[in-house]
Amino acid sequence: SCTATSSAVTVVENTLPTAAITTTGTALEYCSDATGVTLTATAVGGASYEWFNGVTSSGATNPLTNATAGSWTVEVTDGTSNCVATSSAVTVVSNTVPSGTISGDATICNDGSTTTNLTVSITPGTANYAFDILKDAGAFTSVAANSTGSHTEAVSGNGVYTVTGLTDAKGCTGTVTGTATVGYHVDVAATRTLLCKNTTPSITTNFVYVIQIEVTAG
Repeated sequence: SCTATSSAVTVVENTLPTAAITTTGTALEYCSDATGVTLTATAVGGASYEWFNGVTSSGATNPLTNATAGSWTVEVTDGTSNCVATSSAVTVVSNTVPSGTISGDATICNDGSTTTNLTVSITPGTANYAFDILKDAGAFTSVAANSTGSHTEAVSGNGVYTVTGLTDAKGCTGTVTGTATVGYHVDVAATRTLLCKNTTPSITTNFVYVIQIEVTAG
């Protein structure tokens, strides 16, 4: 019988391109009032990229900007061999921006003998929290590391108290709404005035008077 042998062909195994996301750690986190993070894959010459959040295709550039919360992978296609490799997943996290209120309207004595408590309540965000308490829009005190989201401040002076500069442990900034107004009781010295018949007493506004009338002959 007759036999024939073909010419040889060479089978080549192409190396898969590198598929790796180099963005790590806190760079994978963003505050919820922002648009997302930037994800970067290892650069491969001549390759194309496709990013996936879960199974949803979400971009084809490297780096990828505005990546929102979810589990991200990148698919890298070699421009010469068309071999495709997929990276391990990284998780992008959206951190909730903190917010809060201040309360504690009160009236106290003006001689410094009494105090009242202001309450600052913060939620949700991530403890610890830092913020500044203002009195009449000026500096009053700073709180550097509140771990509970609830802060009580004793004050003995009148004024309008507000909070500014709220920041949490993730670096997210928020707003504390409201005011706490502390006023003074009015001290009035008691006097006794003798009035003649058909005489009208003189009354000054903005005070509360107790008028006791005693009638005597004369």
